Amino acid sequence: MPLKFEEPEGEEKNEDKSLKPTSAKDGKAAVKNEKEELSPRKSRSPFGRKKKDKDEDDGSVKLSTASHRRVFTKSSQYFALFKIKVMRAKDLPAKKSIQPYVQIYLGSNAFNTKVKKKTLNPEYNEEFEAQIDRDDSISLKIWDMGKFERQTDTSKKIEPICKKKIAVKDFAREGNISCDKRAIQMVGGGTLEVEITFEMNIPQLGEVHTKTFSYPSWMTDRYGMNQIEPDVQSNNVGWTTVARYTSRWLLNQRAIQASLQKDEEEEEEAAGESDVPDGLKFRLIDISCCAHDKALQLVVTYTWEKPEEIDEDEYFSRPKILTYKLFTTPIKIAKKKLYDHKGMNAKSYQDLFNKVCDGTEEVMANTRTWMKDNSNEIFKLIPITTPHTHHVLLWYYK
Repeated sequence: MPLKFEEPEGEEKNEDKSLKPTSAKDGKAAVKNEKEELSPRKSRSPFGRKKKDKDEDDGSVKLSTASHRRVFTKSSQYFALFKIKVMRAKDLPAKKSIQPYVQIYLGSNAFNTKVKKKTLNPEYNEEFEAQIDRDDSISLKIWDMGKFERQTDTSKKIEPICKKKIAVKDFAREGNISCDKRAIQMVGGGTLEVEITFEMNIPQLGEVHTKTFSYPSWMTDRYGMNQIEPDVQSNNVGWTTVARYTSRWLLNQRAIQASLQKDEEEEEEAAGESDVPDGLKFRLIDISCCAHDKALQLVVTYTWEKPEEIDEDEYFSRPKILTYKLFTTPIKIAKKKLYDHKGMNAKSYQDLFNKVCDGTEEVMANTRTWMKDNSNEIFKLIPITTPHTHHVLLWYYK
């Protein structure tokens, strides 16, 4: 939407002769001041970041809006291999002139089928596969390519013809699936016929693996067009989001062994013997972070091992749950100094160095105060510094 700069209504120009300029120089200054008064939004680029505005009611500071974005994951070992063959769609709820194609999300992997023209019952017969985790989801959406070709107003959002989202854990409850043909009823109308293969990966005793959670730290500007540098709130949302995804993934590791145990019992009944390792236990080795101007990342290192023998009473005790708490404080360096790559004298550099160190110590002090008031078992304390913020991501058991 184009910006509209309108003059405030109800204002009268000052005609007092005593305020009129007495020289050419004063005249230019007066004209400049008059234009500034009549321009309600003068010094803001349409692609710039929102400035802090004072709330007239309570005097609070409003930061730029930072919404949750998608988290991308990579793993050295995934939960399962998922294969899907998109055969055909039937009775799509649209006009006959549509150009339908299917968009498939397998966890963090995206695929598109070919576009079919002028049909409500398109035939595809295309296969896709990807490695997925148990906490991922399978998303299917059918779009009309014609709507994108005819679109002239990019501010209007185009909705899919129909869609469906299925959690991977729903397939895990069924165990391994081989070439199973299914007719999926789509939300919004229509049916999508697919063929699914689901093969769970068996963890190996003693192998060390990593799981990486990545979050794009830059924000979308208020017009939804460009990506702009993050602020304090955006960094805070980013670290909270990626920590929440990591915590949820750690909780899901308990259910993985249950799925493997179910698969093991079925194999033993069929063949009398199984290759699934008996009694493997997930062991967390470490959680570390990578902070960059463009991305925030958490890396989990883990392995599978044989559990130690425990007393019968411990079977009925409540298991410890690993969770997190994020502490944040803004950086103490002025914005104009953040991206100053020119040379500087030793004193100026020492001042910036001290401000960074002081910010880290401040957020560490806040963390220590919280730990004194809460007697939780600490797993790890991770200090993080970005160009705009200082954080401590505290992992503890509750």
